Amino acid sequence: PFISPALLIALLARGLLLGQSARGRLPHAKRPLIGYALAMLLGLSLHARAVDPDTVRLLLLFGAAAGVAVAAAWRLPPVFNASLAIVIGLAVGVASGPTGVDGRSYVLMLVGTAVGSLFLPSWVAVVTSAFEPAWARIVVRVIGSWLAAAALLVLSLSFAPARLAS
Repeated sequence: PFISPALLIALLARGLLLGQSARGRLPHAKRPLIGYALAMLLGLSLHARAVDPDTVRLLLLFGAAAGVAVAAAWRLPPVFNASLAIVIGLAVGVASGPTGVDGRSYVLMLVGTAVGSLFLPSWVAVVTSAFEPAWARIVVRVIGSWLAAAALLVLSLSFAPARLAS
């Protein structure tokens, strides 16, 4: 999951949002994180049946939404926070399934993908929730705005007509 910029943006923005909304109340992050994990596992199981779907735009859209929420320091209602976690988890799972391998290699790659896709947003959430000084919270908001800007730029370029090379 760390090869695609869209996946990285979605995972980092999700982790920042989770940590920012759970600041001082890390146990409150359990439900969205569990929802993300279950949806990601469901997405990984659907990947084999989905025949390599194009999830880049979806990941960029929800990564941008999470980045904007971080930049604005919005405290999303628990329902929206969990819904965003579930949608991102499902998209990450569908986009991250291993291809071109069978048997034991497939299972090992699947486990590695699941662990990595769960570790990154969890670690970012824990680190983000531990920030106490005001300047550190501003840094988190700036990173969220950069993630949102990058996601929106790539998303807008994906809709631009292709130029013919001449």
